Amino acid sequence: MMKTRIRLISDPEIRSIKTWSRSNQGCYERFRIWLKDSSYSEAAINLYSAAARQIIGFLQKPYWQIDPEVDLERVKQYLESLPVKPGTRLSYLKGFNKFAEYLRLWAHRAPKPKEIRWQVYLGLLPIELQGQIREFVRHCQNRWSEDKCFEHTVSLLSHTTMSLRWMVTHYPLHSIANLTPELWFAYLDQRLAQGVQADTVNGELSALKHLVHFLEARDHPICTRFLLLDSLANSEYLPKDIAVSELRLLQKTIEAQRENGNAGERRLGRMDLA
Repeated sequence: MMKTRIRLISDPEIRSIKTWSRSNQGCYERFRIWLKDSSYSEAAINLYSAAARQIIGFLQKPYWQIDPEVDLERVKQYLESLPVKPGTRLSYLKGFNKFAEYLRLWAHRAPKPKEIRWQVYLGLLPIELQGQIREFVRHCQNRWSEDKCFEHTVSLLSHTTMSLRWMVTHYPLHSIANLTPELWFAYLDQRLAQGVQADTVNGELSALKHLVHFLEARDHPICTRFLLLDSLANSEYLPKDIAVSELRLLQKTIEAQRENGNAGERRLGRMDLA
């Protein structure tokens, strides 16, 4: 089996592990053990460990003094200044987050609150539309329980903006009024060409319609023809086989009914057995 190797950043500001204090070396080894005990793959352990070496080597301070938020943000900002490939930078950021999680657990600190990455979902869209979607999301959040709010918000943003983000890069989409059936059909064609199931694009269309209805109720100009779009026919699912154990239980039940003392039940049991 090939071992995944993560190319370490070569920079004089980041001290090598052999120059660390024994306590920091011990922290690094315990971090690797924690990853292994958490059933991470060897590839993931190597990736996260490489990031941990960058953190400890750059900060050059005892691990118990490392702040998972402030100090790791310093390392991230320094990483941005280096000529690192985007893929490598993304790998390090994943490792930074995992090492921060380990430090919080070790220090018995509460997990970092989950944050909605608004920029990911809205960054490409016109400013006016960004504000309207934020208002729409806040309206929907009023119906959700606190423990489900983050999960539902991410799902809503994903379903609502995926098509809009594609449209804005391929067609003039300056406001919700530009959202026409023609734009939706263009998006639909490329999604189906990718092999996306009807249920998935129907969910996206439904989310978009809810947004448009919401804005229409607040007197924003819309394309009313868009609201007349129909969903695709749902995907047909193949029937699943009944487990052998369930078939045997069914047969046993029918045989017992055939021996029932009641004549009517006995007759039904014989017919079912036939």
